[in-house]
Amino acid sequence: MGAGIRALLVRPGEPVIWLALLAVGWSASLVDSARTYMGRPYGFGGRDAELDCMGLVFRAWTDSRGEPWRTISVNPTEIIAKRQLGVPVARLDGVRTAEIDWSLLRPGDIIFFLGPQENVREPSLVTLGVTPMWVWHMGIYTDAERQRFIAGDHFAHEVAEMSLRDYLVAHADVYEGIYVTRP
Repeated sequence: MGAGIRALLVRPGEPVIWLALLAVGWSASLVDSARTYMGRPYGFGGRDAELDCMGLVFRAWTDSRGEPWRTISVNPTEIIAKRQLGVPVARLDGVRTAEIDWSLLRPGDIIFFLGPQENVREPSLVTLGVTPMWVWHMGIYTDAERQRFIAGDHFAHEVAEMSLRDYLVAHADVYEGIYVTRP
């Protein structure tokens, strides 16, 4: 446990409140960090001059947490299993688009987009109904009121912030659901 967190735990009865405030601050910092990359060109595998979806999440994570992104797996199933980008959010840990409870999403949540197209490099993450699902995209939820997220997006060809609901509808042929972790 880091020194900053130890200092917050000295008052009996208050650690949960302080840790909750700390988590909100980290989430806001993650969103703010991601927004600094708005308009950066999309490039598959990009982690610097160009960014892909994972590159944006990794860069924002490094900027806001000070943890080097190279310590995080590039395999979404491993990221989730090892809780490298947070813990799964109950009832959003593998859900079809039509069944998303939007009230459960918080700014700073990491959104993994699920599709039925097999990824031979990874096992499926979840099964929705009888259909195995793989992660094909990711982003950071930014705005609960307007249901927006930010991603290094291959459709927009840049880092862009957009409506999550509209995005899922527009790309329903590719993404059938989401899996969410919370830092």
